Amino acid sequence: NLLTGGINNVNNSNIASGAAIAANKISGTALTQSEIATDTQTNIGTSTAVVVTPANITSILKRVYKSVNETVNNNNTLQNDDTLLFSIGANETWAFQLYMIWSSGATPDFQYKITIPTGGTMNYFDTFYFSTFDETTVVISVNGTGAKIGESIRGVVINGATPGNVQLKWAQNTANLSDTIVYAGSYIIAHKLA
Repeated sequence: NLLTGGINNVNNSNIASGAAIAANKISGTALTQSEIATDTQTNIGTSTAVVVTPANITSILKRVYKSVNETVNNNNTLQNDDTLLFSIGANETWAFQLYMIWSSGATPDFQYKITIPTGGTMNYFDTFYFSTFDETTVVISVNGTGAKIGESIRGVVINGATPGNVQLKWAQNTANLSDTIVYAGSYIIAHKLA
């Protein structure tokens, strides 16, 4: 039984095949074959839980990892990052964390913006500034030092009727003949709230 540390009638083939165990029974008795869920919803007390399986995990969790450095030189026009973006559907709500490692000199500095599909709204918090921004039109400018800087941005996007991407855009703040870099190791983790 589950409450005393044992699990009856669950074998390795159930787990290896990706089958999820329905938690609709907390009586401590053995689970029956009909209580092994695959991709359904089951009632747990008075709330409803969605059973997460390997087949549907990518629809509610997105991970983006930047594996190569990206460089801008002598350009202060915001450009789409090649990697740091994720797609969202119409009328979905997503929470995200963007961790960005970048460097830029003191003359060019650094600027970035996060864009979302038309009709959506977004609130995000930049830990570098300890500030909350609630507009997608805001461009954040940060002083460069030439050294690597790690910046963490957390936010929530409430999308409208238009599907599309949540996209990091960035550039030098002042065009300068030097390299501004967003480094490999930057990432986004996002999960669907609704």
